[in-house]
Order: sequence, then C-alpha cells, then structure tokens
Amino acid sequence: MIKRVEGAIPQEQPEITHFPSDQPRWGERLVRNVALAGLLLITVAAMRNAELPSGGTVLTAVRQMIDGEWDDHLGKISFVGSFLPETVAVFFETAPDAELTAPCFGFLSHAWSAEEPYLGYEGTDKRVFAVAAGQVMSVYHGSDEEYILRVRHDDGLETMYYALSSVAVSEGDIVSVNTCLGQALPDGVIVEVRRAGRAIDPTDLITDRAGSAP
Repeated sequence: MIKRVEGAIPQEQPEITHFPSDQPRWGERLVRNVALAGLLLITVAAMRNAELPSGGTVLTAVRQMIDGEWDDHLGKISFVGSFLPETVAVFFETAPDAELTAPCFGFLSHAWSAEEPYLGYEGTDKRVFAVAAGQVMSVYHGSDEEYILRVRHDDGLETMYYALSSVAVSEGDIVSVNTCLGQALPDGVIVEVRRAGRAIDPTDLITDRAGSAP
C-alpha cells in the first residue's frame, strides 16, 4: 500500500516519444544525401567538360539558351529550335531515321536548303502519293485554289504537301505509301518533312518511287 505524503510535490512523468518504425535513421539519410551530392557533382563536371563539335561545351550552350531573348509569340518551348545548336537539339529527336518514298513518279525539281526547307517534285503525271504510311491530320484550302495536306506518321515525322489542285483523302484517313493523296498543280508538288515540329532535310531519307507511272 502506497502512502500519500502531505505537501509532497508530485514528480512529472517523463514524456515518451515513439518513432515510427519506417522513419529513416540519421545514418541512412546521411548516406543517401552524400550519394545524391556525388551524382550532382559528376553531372556538373560532365556538362562542363563535354565538348560539342562546334568547339563549345554543353554548359556554354545552356548558358546561351538562358541568356538569349525569348520569342513572345512562340513561348519558351521554341528554345529547342531557336537557342540550342543542332548538336544539342538532336537529343530531343530520338526517332530513328525513316524510310520515305518520293511523292510522285518524276524527278526532283527543288533541293532542300535552310532558306527554303522543302523539296519540290515534278511528276510524269499529276498524282501525288504519301511518302510513308500514316494518318491524314488536316486538309487546308490555301490561296488560288491550292490545297494543303498534313499527314502524321508512326515514326514521329509529319509531312506537309503543298500545291495540290485537288485532294482524294479526308481528315482521319489512314494512308499507305501507295495512297494517292490528290493531284498536283502544273508546277509540281512541294513536300515538307517535320520532326518534333521542325523542318528537317529529308533528302537522304527519300528514295525514288519504284517502277514507272502506270
């Protein structure tokens, strides 16, 4: 039996704190933070020392991107095409090289250039074919009765067909390399190939259409 002593000051019971069993210990946190810091240092060192074919480094390219002027109309997404050099932008384009076929039975009349990023073809007849399998995404009506087609392909490419006098497909149609898209104007058809929204030089990707116009 415990006797109560008058005037005695009750002693405070020590507060017991329970830690969840899944709470990481300080040692584990230390090891994790050291590992993360090491990886960060390795990444920074690699960026500083990685040289580009142009003679600069990746870090220099990133600094130029940050310090450059933004296009208020296109937004910051345009940095891939506007601010990064081609050697860096290629990392954003991981799609493999596609195999394309000339859009008509004929010959190349306009070569691709940075100033005029498209190919021009004149055919033995007016038919224009898809350069690869894909889906018709848009049909536009340009000036002077001109039609424009946009086709999306499975390999991440898009193709634009200009200078069409008529179209034989509609939005949503699935097309193959032998699908006739429409008829070209007298001066021939213009084809633009895009990857990730940017016009690319498809000269080495396009082969002549086999055989001859039936």
